[in-house]
Amino acid sequence: MPSVFVYPLPDRLTGTDLYDNITAGDHDFHFRGELELLQRFRAMPQAPPSSADMLVVPFMLTQAFTKLRRGRRGAPGHAQLLAWSDAVVGAMRAYGPWWDTRRARHAVFSQRCAGPPHERNGLRARSLGVGTWPSVLWDDPNVTLLCFEPTTYTAMGRGVYIPYGVGHGAADLPCPAGTERAAEGALRGPPEPAAPRPALLTFAGSVATNPARRPWVDAMRAVGEPRCTLTLFDKAQRKHYSPSDLEASLRAASFSLQLRGHVGPRKAVLDSIRCGALPVLASERTPLPFSDEIDYAAFALRVAERANATRVLSALERIGAPQLRAMRGAMAAAARLLDAGPHGAMAEAVLARFVKVAERRVSAVPASTRTPLPLLVY
Repeated sequence: MPSVFVYPLPDRLTGTDLYDNITAGDHDFHFRGELELLQRFRAMPQAPPSSADMLVVPFMLTQAFTKLRRGRRGAPGHAQLLAWSDAVVGAMRAYGPWWDTRRARHAVFSQRCAGPPHERNGLRARSLGVGTWPSVLWDDPNVTLLCFEPTTYTAMGRGVYIPYGVGHGAADLPCPAGTERAAEGALRGPPEPAAPRPALLTFAGSVATNPARRPWVDAMRAVGEPRCTLTLFDKAQRKHYSPSDLEASLRAASFSLQLRGHVGPRKAVLDSIRCGALPVLASERTPLPFSDEIDYAAFALRVAERANATRVLSALERIGAPQLRAMRGAMAAAARLLDAGPHGAMAEAVLARFVKVAERRVSAVPASTRTPLPLLVY
C-alpha cells in the first residue's frame, strides 16, 4: 500500500475544533469526511516526509471555507480564512522543505475539484471577488485536491472525488446512529439482504427546490403508505430533519428516490447505501465517487428526471425477491469502500487514487461526471 505522512501541525492550525459541536454519530453533517479521513491517515504508519507517497495537509479547509466565507469584503471571517491558510503554508515550510520540493505529493481537502482552468466563474469567482478563495492551496496545479463536489455537473476538474463523510457504511456498522439498538446495546448495521421491508420506495426532501419533484411526490402519495413513504422538508416549519426518522425510513424501504436539488450524490445516496435502501437516481447526470471501482449498476437504478413516476413504481414492484437480495448484497460489498470510518476502506482507496493523480497516470478521478448506469426508459 502507498505510504502517507500527515504534517504534525499544532491544533490551532488544523481547524479540528470546527467540529467540536458535532458528535461522533452526527452523520448529517456534509463535510465530516475530511475529519474522518484525516483521523484514518493519522492512524496509519507515518512515512518520512522525504519519501512518503502522499503528504496530507491537516487543515479542515472545507469546513473553514464554509463557515468563514460569508459576509462582505473585509469581514473578519474572510480575513481570518486567508490569514489562516497562509499560516498553514508557513508552518509546513517551517517544518521542512517538502511543500516546495515535493508539492506534487501534497493532498489538500477542498469543497470542489476546482481551480484553473476547470472553474472560471461561479463559486470561485465570487469568492475571489470578496477575498475568500485560498488560492495558494486550491489553485496550485501540482497539488491534488480531495474534494466533495465536481467543478460542475459536466466536468470533474482535478483531484480525487470523495464521498461526504457519514461515519458508517459497512454491514457491521451503525445505521442509523442512535436508533435501532440491538438487545445488548450495540448499534446495528443495515438489515440483512433477505430481510423483508414494508416500504417499496422512500423519499426525503423539499418539493420547492426542484419542480420535477412534484410528479414523483404525487405518484408516491397516490400509492400511499406503507408502500411509499415521504419525509418532506418545509423551510417554513422546520430547519432540520431528524436523522433517526430519515434513517428509519431508509431501513424500512427497498428503494430510495434521489432527485436533483437534493444533496444527492454527495450525501443522500451514501445514506441510502449505508442503510440498505437501493438508490433510484432520477437524473440524467449524477456524479458518483469511485465509479470505476464500484459497480453501481449492480445495485442502483437510473431513470430520467421526468420519467413517468407511476410506471417506475410499477417496475420496482415487479423486481422479485431473488434480484433484490442480489442487489442488496452487491450494495453491502460496495458500502465498505464508501466508508471513511475505522472499519471502512475509503482511506486506502483515496490513497491509491491520489498516487495515480500525483503521478499523472490519470488527470482526474473520475474523468467525467457521467453517471455509470444505464438509463432506464419509462
